[in-house]
Amino acid sequence: NGKGCGCLHFQGSKRGWQVGTTQFRTGRSTIKYQARESRRPCVCARVCRAECPSLYPLPPPTPGFDVALDAATRRSTAAATTTTTISPSSSSSTFPAFLPSSNTAATAAVASFTAAAALPTHVHKTSHSGDWWQVGNYEAPSARVLGSFKPANGWEDLFTQRKMDQGHFYASKDSEFPTRSGERRRVNWGWATVPMGLQSLPREITFNAVTRTLEQAPIEELVDLRGPAAFSAHDFKIAQMDTEIVLTVPPGVAEQCEVVVSIAMPTSPTTIRLAAVSADPDHPRTECSIDYSAPNATDLSYYEVPVACSSSRVYRDVLRIATSEKTLDLRLFTDHVLFEAFFQNGRVAMTVDWPFPESTQWSLDSSSPVNVLKSIIYPMSSIWVTPEQVRKAPRKYSYRNSA
Repeated sequence: NGKGCGCLHFQGSKRGWQVGTTQFRTGRSTIKYQARESRRPCVCARVCRAECPSLYPLPPPTPGFDVALDAATRRSTAAATTTTTISPSSSSSTFPAFLPSSNTAATAAVASFTAAAALPTHVHKTSHSGDWWQVGNYEAPSARVLGSFKPANGWEDLFTQRKMDQGHFYASKDSEFPTRSGERRRVNWGWATVPMGLQSLPREITFNAVTRTLEQAPIEELVDLRGPAAFSAHDFKIAQMDTEIVLTVPPGVAEQCEVVVSIAMPTSPTTIRLAAVSADPDHPRTECSIDYSAPNATDLSYYEVPVACSSSRVYRDVLRIATSEKTLDLRLFTDHVLFEAFFQNGRVAMTVDWPFPESTQWSLDSSSPVNVLKSIIYPMSSIWVTPEQVRKAPRKYSYRNSA
């Protein structure tokens, strides 16, 4: 379709995949290619029609939410043996039952989790008016038997497609890559559909069983691009309502930088705003906000608050916060004509178009008093390297020893 991708969905009445007017036959399977746009979330009993599909095993747990509760795991596994069939390609080590570490939400999380069977097995991602993903159980096909993708028992809400990024993000591609320590991770890149057409930052996909969400955090290697902090402040209070604290940086820094803000969990409802402000009358201001209010109940494992980022329009989403969390965190990366915002390190992500004039400065404000634990702005180096650096880089794979 000109984008280097096709669309896949299970053909309910035939064996194999269907995707358009062109057919390919491999063994006993017929493959077709077809593009279809849809502006609605997809809820279907089979893999939905769309562009740029991907189907991959449930990724590792989100850091900080990866402590297994043995008793809950045993009960969950016992229930799964009678209610759930796992794909032959899966293994118990790939799909562990992870729950939060001991905290005030542990009891509720255990009760919620053990009511389910096992964790879902796979993620299905598609592109149609944005990128969407859903989580369920995939069973591989066998001789004369179609494969299936269905809601997982106890995790049915995750089968409804959820938009990955409410901003300019499309046609993403994922693959498995090693971490620096040699473990496996799922990394996803998207097409930032701004006028110049850029590639998004690589994002590591993880699964948070407590908030029942997939997360997409900037990969750890991005910290290597940080320069010395252009602004750094810790442990200060925004005491007066709607008073902007200016985070002053040298001219030009805001065009290509990383902004890190961490705020102690508010004790009263408030709207927190991180804004980029310039003297350019055509581009005076853009901001990301968290409209915070505390949960009404104390026995929840998570609660939801609205978040938004703005440019020529406002992009909105809902952020789930675990009741055990003590901070609100926002990381924002700028690159001249756009920025990528990551709430709670990627539980919600937004890619937003906004040109950063050289005069851009940052500000932080809140509609009620809050304690800011840290606010740091790093200039970011270029991603480009020299041919000599590439030649000297250590090789994980080499054609010389491939035999």
